Amino acid sequence: MKGICNIAVFIIALTAVCNSYAQAPNITYPDQSYKKGVPITPVLPVNTGGAVPATPFGQVTNYAGGSTIPGFVNAHLLAARFNAPYDIKQDASGNLYIADAGNNVIRKIDAAGDVTTYAGTGVAGSLDGVRLLSAFNGPTGLVFDKEGNLFVADRKNHTIRKITPEGSVTTLAGLANASGLINAQGSFARFNLPTGIAVDDNGGLFVTDYGNNVIRHVAQDGNTNVTSGSGTSGWIDGSNTIAAFNNPNGIVNIGAGIFYITDASHIRSMDKDGNIVTVAGNFFTGSVDGYGKGALLNGCTGMVKDAAGVVFFTDRTGSSIRRFDPSGEIKTIATAPFVAPAGLTIDKDGVLYVADEGAHVIRTVYTTGYSISPALPAGLIFDRTTGQISGTPTETRQLSNYTVIAYNTSGKSVFGFQLEVREAVLKPQQITFGPLPTVTVGDQDFPPGATSSNPNIPIEYESSNLNLAFISNGKIHMVAPGKVTITAKQRGDVDYAEAIPVPQELTILPPPELDKPDVVAKAGPFVFALDKFGTLTLTPDQLATITPGPQKPDITKTIRPTGTFTCEDLGEQDITVGAGYGPDPADPLNAQFDQPAALAFDRFGNFYVTDQAFYKVRKYDLDTRVTTIAGGISGFRDGNGGNVAFGRGLSSIATDSHGNIFVCDYFNNAVRKIDPDGNATTFAFNELKAANGGNFAANAIAVDKNDNIFVANATKIFRITPDGSTVTLFAGSGNAANLDGIGATASFSGIRGLAFDGSGFLYVSTSDLNNVNTVRKIAASGATATIISLPYAANFTRLVVNSKGIIFIASSLPVIYRLTDAGDFTKYAGGIEGFADGPKATAQFRNPQGIGIDSKDNLYIVDSDNHRIRMISTTGKVTTIAGSGEPGDKDNTNRSNATKVTVKVKIVSALNITGAYADVNMLVAPQCPALLPDYATDAHAESTCAHNITITQSPQAGTTIVAGQTIKVTLTATDDLGQSSTATFNVNAIPVASPTVTIAPVSSAVCDGSPITFKATAADEGNSPTFQWRVNNALQAATGSTFTYNAPADGDKVTCTVLNTDYCAGIPSEQSALYVVSTEASIATALIITPSTTDAICAGVALSFTAVPSNVQTATQTPDYQWKVNGDLKGSNSATFTSSTLRNGDIVTCEMDSHVKCSALPITISNPITVQVKTDAECAITIANTFTPNGDGRNDLWDIPELVNFPDCVFSVYNRYGKVVYRSVGYTKPWDGTYSGNQLAPGTYYYLIDLKTGRPPLSGPVTILR
Repeated sequence: MKGICNIAVFIIALTAVCNSYAQAPNITYPDQSYKKGVPITPVLPVNTGGAVPATPFGQVTNYAGGSTIPGFVNAHLLAARFNAPYDIKQDASGNLYIADAGNNVIRKIDAAGDVTTYAGTGVAGSLDGVRLLSAFNGPTGLVFDKEGNLFVADRKNHTIRKITPEGSVTTLAGLANASGLINAQGSFARFNLPTGIAVDDNGGLFVTDYGNNVIRHVAQDGNTNVTSGSGTSGWIDGSNTIAAFNNPNGIVNIGAGIFYITDASHIRSMDKDGNIVTVAGNFFTGSVDGYGKGALLNGCTGMVKDAAGVVFFTDRTGSSIRRFDPSGEIKTIATAPFVAPAGLTIDKDGVLYVADEGAHVIRTVYTTGYSISPALPAGLIFDRTTGQISGTPTETRQLSNYTVIAYNTSGKSVFGFQLEVREAVLKPQQITFGPLPTVTVGDQDFPPGATSSNPNIPIEYESSNLNLAFISNGKIHMVAPGKVTITAKQRGDVDYAEAIPVPQELTILPPPELDKPDVVAKAGPFVFALDKFGTLTLTPDQLATITPGPQKPDITKTIRPTGTFTCEDLGEQDITVGAGYGPDPADPLNAQFDQPAALAFDRFGNFYVTDQAFYKVRKYDLDTRVTTIAGGISGFRDGNGGNVAFGRGLSSIATDSHGNIFVCDYFNNAVRKIDPDGNATTFAFNELKAANGGNFAANAIAVDKNDNIFVANATKIFRITPDGSTVTLFAGSGNAANLDGIGATASFSGIRGLAFDGSGFLYVSTSDLNNVNTVRKIAASGATATIISLPYAANFTRLVVNSKGIIFIASSLPVIYRLTDAGDFTKYAGGIEGFADGPKATAQFRNPQGIGIDSKDNLYIVDSDNHRIRMISTTGKVTTIAGSGEPGDKDNTNRSNATKVTVKVKIVSALNITGAYADVNMLVAPQCPALLPDYATDAHAESTCAHNITITQSPQAGTTIVAGQTIKVTLTATDDLGQSSTATFNVNAIPVASPTVTIAPVSSAVCDGSPITFKATAADEGNSPTFQWRVNNALQAATGSTFTYNAPADGDKVTCTVLNTDYCAGIPSEQSALYVVSTEASIATALIITPSTTDAICAGVALSFTAVPSNVQTATQTPDYQWKVNGDLKGSNSATFTSSTLRNGDIVTCEMDSHVKCSALPITISNPITVQVKTDAECAITIANTFTPNGDGRNDLWDIPELVNFPDCVFSVYNRYGKVVYRSVGYTKPWDGTYSGNQLAPGTYYYLIDLKTGRPPLSGPVTILR
C-alpha cells in the first residue's frame, strides 16, 4: 500500500509540474538603485504566470560524441563517435535519431543514452530491405509521420527513403545516382541533392530540393511534383512559379498549412499553394538580432517548432542557435562552442538537441530559464535558473534599462526595469542661470545660457507655459506675448547629486505689426464653371484686388484651401485669398513634418499627429495652427512639453472625451498619456506588463465612448480603465494567427490599427510577416469575427470607421482602401506612388500609413514619406492641409504676414443645351390645324459632372397650331446636381401656298403615232403630290410628274394640274399653260435584196446581192446599209454585197437606216435570202447538151457518169410538147435517144434531173443529131 501511495503522490506532483508549464510566465522586477561596494539584497522576480524551469537558459552541453574528430563508434553518449551528423529527430517515445551523413547511416540514441546504428551498413550506396542491411549515401534530412515511419532525405543518392517501424527500408521517390528535375512517380522522379524534409497534415512530404532550388511534394504513393520555385537561383517572393530560392535547406511544418524554409540568409514562408513570402533575413548576411526581415542571418540550416509556436533554427555559418518567436523577433540564444550546427529537435521540456556537423557531436541547449540584457554591472550576478540578482557592485553604472526574459515551454515573459549603481557619496553640482532678456514674438530662438559646476551633465530647461514659450533643440522658442518662467535643471548621475533647479522669468513682448498688402474682395457673386475636362483653376487675382505697398519685396499670393477644383467641389466654397511679403509663417502649408505616422481627432475638432523623426506629438487646431504639444527628445522621459522624450516608434494615437491624448511609444514598450496642459506621463506601464506577462510593445490604440483605453501589441488587445488602474485582456491568445473566437480564444497576427464605430464595435486591422492582411470586428463581449482576409501584400496599417459604418484602411502602399461590413473591398484613393492632390482616383501618396476622421466623415491621411497631412473630402477630393513636403519640425505661427479675405465661390458644372435653336417656320394648311413637333427628344445637353440629364419642352409636343399662329417653345434641361439650362425659339405657322405647275415635252419634234413624254415642274407641291394630265381637256392620267402620250396627233392640247396632299384636304394648283402638239406624217420605208442567181452555186463561186430601197428620200439623205450573214455583220455600207465564202443554208439580210425623220421603221430590215451551195458531187456533174445516136460507135449515148453517185435520182426527158420520152430512177444505163425502142427524131429535147438532195432539179436542153 505504501508503494501505491508513493506512485499517486508522484503522479499528482508530475501533473502539478505539467500544469504549471501550461501557461507562459508573467514576471516583474522593481527598479533598482545601488551603491558601489555595498552588498545588495538579492532580488527575485515575482512570477504570477506559469512556472519557469530551473534550467540555465541558453546553456550548451555536449550530449553525445565526446570528440571533435569524426568516427563511427556505437557506445554510451560521450563515448560514441559520429561523422558530420546533419539532422536529428525524436520519436514519440523520446528516442533520438541522427542522420550521420559522413558515416552513411541512421543512428539512434535511446532513453538510456546508448548509441546504436539504426539503419545502414556504413558503406555508401543505395540498398533497400532490412534496415541494418540497407545502404545510404550522405543522408541529411529526417522526419517522422504520425504512423511512426521515418523518412530520410538521402542527399547524395538523390532519393527519398522510408523506414517503417518494423525496420523495412524502401525508396519512396527518386532513383539512386540519377540527379535531375523530373516530376513523376516513384523511381521515375528525379531530385538534385534533396536535403530537408517535413510532413504535411495529410501525410505527404515536402522536400527542399537543394540543387534544383525548388520545393518538392512527395505523396504517400511516391508521386512527386514541384510545389514552389522557378528553378532559378535567387530570392524572389511570389506565387509558386515565380518564387526563387538559393539552395533551400531546412523545412518545418508550423501549422495551419504554413511551412518555414531556411534559404541561406533568409527564412521563407510557404502556404499550401506554394506562395512564398520572406519572413526573416534579407540579402545581407550577418548575426544581428531583430524583427523579421530586419534581422541579419548567415547560412541557416535546420528548424524545429516548439509547443508555443516558437521556431528554433541553426545558423550554420554563424555557428549559433537562434530563436524566432510568433511576434517576429529573432534572438540568438547560443553560440560557442558550436562549429557548424545543422539539424535540431526539441523535447517536451524545451531542451534542444543539435547535430553539430562541424564538431561531429550532439549538443543540448536549454530553451527555458532566464536571460538578461545588457550584462549587469561588475560585481552583480544574474542566476539564469532562477532570475535572481545578487552580489556587490564594484563599478558605477548610469541609470540604464535592463530586460529580463523568463522562458518556459508555453512561452516567455519579458520585463524591463531600470537599474543604477551610484557612488556611495555623491558630489554636488550647482547651476548658474542669469536673468533672461526681454524678447519679442518672432525673434530668433536663443539658448537660455545657464552653466553648471559640472559641465559633463547637460542642463535641461522647462517652460511654465507652453502657450507662451517652449524649449526646442535647447533653445527658447517664443509663441505669444506674456511672462513665463524658464527653469534650469540638472539631473544627477552615479557620481553627482541632482542640482537645485534655478528659475528665471522671461518677458515676451507682442510682435510689431507687419506691413501687409491691401487685399480687397472683388464684387461678387462668384460663380465659376468647370471646363469640359471637369477642372478649374482660380488665381487670387480673380477673386480679390491686391495692392502692394511702395518699395516692398515680391508679394506671395495664396488661395486656400485650394485653387484647383473638380467635380468633387461643386457647390459653395469658402475661399480665402491671402497676400503677404514672402511666405506666410501662419500658413499650415509652411509647417514641416518628418515621417508623421498617426492621427486622431479630439471632440473639439482639433487633431493630433505623431511626428516620428523628431519624437514629437503635434497639434492642428481649428484655426489651422500647427504646434508641438510634447516631445522633441529621443529617449524615454516623462515631463512637460518639450522636455518629454519619446522613442521613434510613435505608431498610434487616440484621445478621450477630456482632451487627454494617448500615444503608443512602441520602442519604449509604453503607452504615454498627455493631458490638456502638455504634461506627459507613462500610462499603466506596470499594469500592462503584468497583464501581458512582460514588456508590452504597444502598436495600436483606441478609446471607447466610456473613455476606456484599448491598446494592442502584435497579438493581444487589452482594455484599460480610464484611470489606468485596471488592465484586462480583451481579445487575443498571444499566438500569431488569425482565428476568430471570443476573448482569449481569438488570435491575431500583426495588429496594426484599432478603431471604434458609433455602435461600440472595435475594428482591428492586421498585417503580418506572411503578408496576410485582415480586418476583424469585435463586439463588447470580445466575440471576434473576420470581415476580410487577404493573403497578399495589401500592407494594412491604421483604420477608421465613418458614420455609415464604412471602414477605411490606410497602408504603407500608396493606397487607401474601403471596406464594408459585408466584405466589399475596393481601392478608395491613390494607387500610384508620388504626390498629387485632386480626385481620389488620381491622387498620389507615399506611405499613407496614418488615417483619421472628423465629425463630417472627411478623412485625414498621414502621408508619411511626403511629410504632409492630406484630407479626402466626402466627395472624394484630396487636398493637402498641412506640411510643406520638406522634412522638418517647424510649426507655423499665429502671426501672419498676410492680409486675407474670404469670399463665397460657387463652383458649377455648366449645364448647356448644345446646338443653336433658330426660329422654326412650320407650314400649316388653312383647313388643317397642325400639331407641335417633339423637339425635346432630339435635343442634347452636356455637363461635365452630372450623370442624369432630362430635357422637357413647353408647350408640350402635340399642342395644336393653326395657320398664321406663332408659338414660343422653351426646352429646359435639368440634371441631378440641381442645375438647369434653357433654349427658346419661335415656331411660326406659315399658311401653305397653293402649288403651281409648268409642263414641257422631253423632245420637241414628233411624228404621227410616236409617243411623246412630258415633264411637270411644280412648286409648293408638298411631299407627296399627285399630278392630273389632260389631252384636249380629257383626263388621261393621275400619276406622277411625268406623262407619256402614246398616240399624239398634230394639234392636240396637253395640260396638267398638281394636288398637294400633305394635309387633311388637298390643295390644287391652277391648270398649267396649254402645250399644243405639232407632228409630221409617218413614212413607211422598205428594202428588197436580190441575188445574182437563184440557182444553187458551187463552193467558192461568188454570189452578189443588190439592195433596192423604197420610200427613201435619197435627194436629201443617203441611206446606210449593213449586210449580215446569219446575223453577223458583213460587207460595207453599200447597196451591193458579194461573197465567195458563203455556205449552204447561210441567210443573207440587209439592214437600212434610211435617215427619214418620221420613218415608221427607223431601221428597215430586208427580206432574207437562203443561199444554196451544191455538194462537190453535184458540182462535178457535167451534162452534154448534144449527142449523135447514129450507130457509128461514137457519141451514140448521152453519158453522164457522175450520176452514179445519185442512185435515187429521177431522170426525165421531154419533147417540145412536154411529153415524157424517157424516164429512169437512177442513171446506170445512159439514154440512147430512143423511145419505146424507136429512134426519136433529131431535134431539141428537155431534161429534168431530180437528184433527191432537196435542191431544185437540174434542167436544160439536149439536142439529138443523126
